[in-house]
Amino acid sequence: MAVWPLPGGLALRGNYTWNETATPGGRQRPFRPKHVANLGLDYAASSGRLRLAANLRASRAAVGTAGEALDDYLLMDLHASYQTAAGVTVYARLENALDERYREIPTYFTARQAAYAGVRYDF
Repeated sequence: MAVWPLPGGLALRGNYTWNETATPGGRQRPFRPKHVANLGLDYAASSGRLRLAANLRASRAAVGTAGEALDDYLLMDLHASYQTAAGVTVYARLENALDERYREIPTYFTARQAAYAGVRYDF
């Protein structure tokens, strides 16, 4: 993973994976994308109490068990947290913010858009 600090409390994160997915017989392994990439933009307030993040995850060039091409997909997740007091943090996240319909394995369902929130106490 590479991280590039930017002005104003911002940071750009990214990574890329190229998977050599061939079987000994030369066929691509099913459900393993050849290309996976992540790109994120993080913000941290100078006080360190507020943190925001947006992440993109892309999957490209996967095949099914019969060698058929599976759909590529791009997902966006959003995160926010705020430290309200010593050890107490309120957080929220929105997964699949663009409500992308995708499948990693054709017969398995994947989550649609989902929101989570909570309070974390560290002691």
